[in-house]
Amino acid sequence: MTGMLEQMERARLPHALTNTAIIFDLDGTLVDTLADIAAAMNHVLGQHELPTHSLDAYRGFIGMGVLHLVRSALPAACDGDAEQYLEAFRERYTSHLVDRSQPYPGIPELLTELGERRKPMSVLSNKPHGPTERLVATLFAPSTFHTIRGHRAGAALKPDPSEALRVFDAMGGTHCVFVGDSEVDMQTALAASMTPIGVSGGLRSATALENAGAKVVIDEPWELLELVGI
Repeated sequence: MTGMLEQMERARLPHALTNTAIIFDLDGTLVDTLADIAAAMNHVLGQHELPTHSLDAYRGFIGMGVLHLVRSALPAACDGDAEQYLEAFRERYTSHLVDRSQPYPGIPELLTELGERRKPMSVLSNKPHGPTERLVATLFAPSTFHTIRGHRAGAALKPDPSEALRVFDAMGGTHCVFVGDSEVDMQTALAASMTPIGVSGGLRSATALENAGAKVVIDEPWELLELVGI
């Protein structure tokens, strides 16, 4: 506990009380979507009599966009047909988007508290934009987030900082923290000169997040309140 408090004190932000914006990743950070993603991809693989994967295996497939996910799940011999499987996955996943997906414990309460403290919040995901918007609209209260942005045609995927900088510019403020559960999120934050805050219990280990540049890794949602101020 002492170590965590020391990390949090080092990470405390000089502008936290008035002008800190927050960008959240979605999958593995705010919402546990792993089971629905895995079930959809395994359904597609099973239909083609291809090997399926465990839930834990999918932790390593997620984070770099949907095409990376599909290619990671496919046998090497099928990589040339990735676009075909991509379309099948999209169709299956979008029709089963919130079968089991739900916010992580403590996340709704955290967002409510941050909203009451007038902290501007947005979501930036490598998930396609349509499913990103639908998940947020289904699982969170309206007007929780200033901007909700998933991947769109022509836009750069994280860790390219372009979209993160656009989202921050739209929110305003003098400083921004980027909260995520993957190396990609930490790399995005660093590339955008934002404070990278890792979330344990998502898709990657705390060690992986620290090695990727996380200023601090939090274990519970309420710890973010200590970092961004009262």
